[in-house]
Amino acid sequence: MKKLIYGAMALAMGMFIYSCEKGDDNNISSGEKKITSNIVEELNSIFGNIESDNASFKLNVQLANESNPFDSVGVKHNEVLSYLNSLELTESTICNSLTEASREFDTRITLNCQEILNVINNGTSKTFDDLGNYKADLLDELLSTDKISENEYSIVNTTIENVYNNNDLNQRIQLLKASEEYTKNSQVLTNTEKGRIQRTFAIYRYSTYYWEVETNKLAGPGADLADASAEHWLLNSPISPAQDGADVSVLSGLISLMYFVLGY
Repeated sequence: MKKLIYGAMALAMGMFIYSCEKGDDNNISSGEKKITSNIVEELNSIFGNIESDNASFKLNVQLANESNPFDSVGVKHNEVLSYLNSLELTESTICNSLTEASREFDTRITLNCQEILNVINNGTSKTFDDLGNYKADLLDELLSTDKISENEYSIVNTTIENVYNNNDLNQRIQLLKASEEYTKNSQVLTNTEKGRIQRTFAIYRYSTYYWEVETNKLAGPGADLADASAEHWLLNSPISPAQDGADVSVLSGLISLMYFVLGY
């Protein structure tokens, strides 16, 4: 249950702030946009060449990814996590942190506590099963309602399947970087799709480092996936409560922390 709520929040937060740019076709015709390359096979081939060094709790690779134009989004997200964590919130005070965080990072979030919990519960139940295993229900919903393309779905889902529950911190970072590079060089994605994916994985990468290295709180693999899923959902869903980058960072960060504090 712990991972369920965490994932719900993250998923609700993550579908990119780029929702406002969904009209950007990157000069790709509607017919071309429907073409799906062998993304799953290509990514799995790339991932298969990334070896583990078994140093799960020590970062031996560079965290930043200069080739990702949205790398700073991950940095900002960790600033939000650090701020929220510094408040030493409890279950009874955590919802009040949204007001404080909104003021601190100059956002326009107007959700009340119950609305936040609803977002978390919905997203979590569609991201984790009862045993805490990853499932793609939230992505399936976005795909079936034409909010994302098969190409975007394939990259996000395949990457999560390879990263989630991987016990090697360095390998997880490298897997995410490889997927970001693959996305950047893709010929079948629009600029908007590339932006959403690169932003989502920047947050996934930095959140992974935060929860495993920066904080002394053991959150498990659900916390960083919740961050990433929330980011992607917020940027794609028509009912997203986020308005811009700062809003998404604050909401996904709050989701991560709520996941931990509430014991899900």
